[in-house]
Amino acid sequence: MSKETSLVGIGFIAVILISILFLNKKGILEWINSNPLSEADLKGKVVLVDFWTYSCINCIRTLPHLNEWHKKYKDNGLIILGVH
Repeated sequence: MSKETSLVGIGFIAVILISILFLNKKGILEWINSNPLSEADLKGKVVLVDFWTYSCINCIRTLPHLNEWHKKYKDNGLIILGVH
């Protein structure tokens, strides 16, 4: 992985974390299937952010993979965060 690719990845992760923190402070009234997450909850974890929409065939096709990864890696720090 090149230095540029690493920086892009770090930048993307930073955007996601900032978004999560911003959304927590801007009035998300309800989280589904989880308690609200904070920066402290995510520290040291691998966070996979899955942006999806209802009835999107490509989104539906990823579900078996996401479920398998969750079962396999949840005890190793993987958090899958679905954003709808």
